[in-house]
Amino acid sequence: MDSDRAWRILRELRRALGVMERILERPVEEFLEDDEAVYALRYAVVEFVEAAAQLGIVLTRRQGARPGSYGEVFEMLGDLNIIPRELALEMRRLVSLRNLIVHRYWEVDDRRIYSELKASGLALLRRFVEAAEGYVDKVV
Repeated sequence: MDSDRAWRILRELRRALGVMERILERPVEEFLEDDEAVYALRYAVVEFVEAAAQLGIVLTRRQGARPGSYGEVFEMLGDLNIIPRELALEMRRLVSLRNLIVHRYWEVDDRRIYSELKASGLALLRRFVEAAEGYVDKVV
């Protein structure tokens, strides 16, 4: 495993998470009125999912797996006990949000993204980073 690459990706994940946390400190109405904050949150979500998938590819390849999609990456992370299975399934669902933002931006409900991240999404992303860091720390 390329441990330097894994740690670089983990830093990217922490940075995207920090951006999301700072944006979500604002009240929802203030957030929705600020186009830059709306776009920054969307981009941070996309960046997080893509970086998490890239990290997953690095970690699963170490065990000989070759996932074919972002969803498969998270599935394999759970199957290989790199992260808890339940966490892997929740992360797989985030791929749909990334796809919605990237491919069908006109249908994005920014209030819903804000609310879901604030309610439980940030905690999910933190759990992913912590689980991945724990695994990388163990195998490096």
